[in-house]
Amino acid sequence: MWNYLRYTTVSMLALVAIASTMWGGWGMWVGFFAAILLAIGGDLVFGDDVSEPAYRHPWLLDLGLYSNLPLMMGLTFAFAWQLAPTDVLGIGALVYDISGIDLVAHKAHNQWWHYLGGGACLGLFYGVCGTNVAHELSHRTWAVPA
Repeated sequence: MWNYLRYTTVSMLALVAIASTMWGGWGMWVGFFAAILLAIGGDLVFGDDVSEPAYRHPWLLDLGLYSNLPLMMGLTFAFAWQLAPTDVLGIGALVYDISGIDLVAHKAHNQWWHYLGGGACLGLFYGVCGTNVAHELSHRTWAVPA
């Protein structure tokens, strides 16, 4: 199962980044630092994997690739929501109604350096997700028309 789960790391981090960006404040830095620490820590702990396991369910791997677009749209929306002067689409009110967490109040306390974290997080995830998808597509030479 590890052969499948390890490819969900970026998706799970993107979900954390979306939630922490919506939280605002220092939370906008959480996704950035979590991704950096996990990437560096993962490389140090696990090293390079040169094995070529046989996958019985390759569609699970494709699902991870296809999830990158909606996750990046979610992260982009979360950062844009933080930048907007109002509660865009009433997301803050909806979250408050469901959970009691007042995202609009959190948003009101953002400082300029929080937005730097959100931008760094967004840029890092665009780079990581784009690189992962491009790398996997480079293996699919069978899909290129002749």
